[in-house]
Amino acid sequence: MTRRLIITENITIDGVIENDGTWFDPTDDSEQGRELAEITRQHAAASDGFLVGRTTFEEMREFWPRQVDDTTGVTDHLYRVEKYVVSRDLEDPGWDGTTVLRGGDGLAPAVPLPCGSRDRPSTVPGEHRAARSLPGREPGVLRRSRPAAVRTVGRRLPWQNRTMATDSIDQVTVAYGARADDYIHAVGRIEHASAADLKLVRDWALERTSPLLDVGCGPGQWTNWLRRQGAQITGIDPVPEFIERARASYPDADYRSGRADCLGADADSLGGVLAWFSLIHSDAHGVVSALAEFAHCVRPGGGLLLGFFAGETTTNLSTTP
Repeated sequence: MTRRLIITENITIDGVIENDGTWFDPTDDSEQGRELAEITRQHAAASDGFLVGRTTFEEMREFWPRQVDDTTGVTDHLYRVEKYVVSRDLEDPGWDGTTVLRGGDGLAPAVPLPCGSRDRPSTVPGEHRAARSLPGREPGVLRRSRPAAVRTVGRRLPWQNRTMATDSIDQVTVAYGARADDYIHAVGRIEHASAADLKLVRDWALERTSPLLDVGCGPGQWTNWLRRQGAQITGIDPVPEFIERARASYPDADYRSGRADCLGADADSLGGVLAWFSLIHSDAHGVVSALAEFAHCVRPGGGLLLGFFAGETTTNLSTTP
């Protein structure tokens, strides 16, 4: 029997996730404080379990049990629900109602049983390491991620010091999910493609044998358009919000969750891979991993079409609306 888990993240609109000391303050009566408190109440109301990594757990354990007259309801919620902390060496959690789950291989069988119920899932708030430890590929265990985009909470880091674009696909996924509507409005429709790109991609796809995979399909416009041109193609993307929008916008096309380094396809099973600007956030290691996966899954004689930026000019997008 499995239980639903929902990963929650507090993220600023410009992609900052880390705790800068302002995330948890029940006394903050500013607009941003009230906004975050309401989001937190919504998450609490939707769950009956609470799972975190050790770092987040210890920060919260030192703060919330000491709060009095907390009007946000967080203190009461944490007192009522079952709490779980993932740690390899923590012996005494020091917080009533807390169960320690050992990390590593022992976590996978442990998480589905104690957390949540069939009607109300457990939330997994905090930083990403506990989330990455979860058995997310097992059907029914990890259903969705719930990033909370807060307009002004958090500090804006200088662009040259931010490593989201190259260091962590998890951060990229959360950031794209938080701004999915902005992305779709700006570049996420087939009408945004140039005539030259349309011809290039179409000619490539129709010369390939089936099936094809659109890796990093985003909101699904290329997958749907190529399907209409006669290609047998599936779109995959790691951003849940994109997959949700793709399925809603193009119900006749096929979409599923997936990543460039883990296509979920058998060896030599694909006629080709389209990776249209899908590897632009990957560092050298990530690109090598993705290309190795493509080579494993595409049959001999198949094809790969990559879209990417070329040239010496770069554009700073840190202040783009």
